[in-house]
Amino acid sequence: MSLRPLLEQEKNLRPDWISKPFVPGLAETFVVDRQGSFDRITRSLLEKWGVPEERVEKEALEWFTVFVDPLKFRVFRKDEKESSPKVAHPDLHGIYTASLIFLPSFQEGLRKIFGTWEGILVAIPSQKTCWVLRSSEKKIREKLRKELLQEYENSAHPLLNRYLATKAGGGYELGPPY
Repeated sequence: MSLRPLLEQEKNLRPDWISKPFVPGLAETFVVDRQGSFDRITRSLLEKWGVPEERVEKEALEWFTVFVDPLKFRVFRKDEKESSPKVAHPDLHGIYTASLIFLPSFQEGLRKIFGTWEGILVAIPSQKTCWVLRSSEKKIREKLRKELLQEYENSAHPLLNRYLATKAGGGYELGPPY
């Protein structure tokens, strides 16, 4: 059993779930993972445990970090030249794939792959999908567009039909549509 963060569309949140706004339309919720099933962390559950709400995010991130440490990425590029267009995704598949964006090792990995944090787009059309590329890669964006929109429209757990853009100094903001 472990605590984990989970990205959700804000419209799906229930009043008793512990959550934190992320970007417009998305929130970070927290779950207790029981290998194959999970329960949302609610205020009543925290009262039962005697745990303050402020501790949940920190503990969930710590448990989640242990679960995926070290975080690995698969990188695709046309050739080995550093200037060659690249697309990357975390080498983890499942309901928590999009939630990996909360991890410091996710940001560190992108800095290593792309040489920067700024000018990066992160596609999270569903909880199970995460693709990363430079914002300047218009041809790659066009190639991915149909697949990303299809994932968003057909997913049982859709998240965003647009990219997250990395912000100077860290963090994310809403980016362009797919």
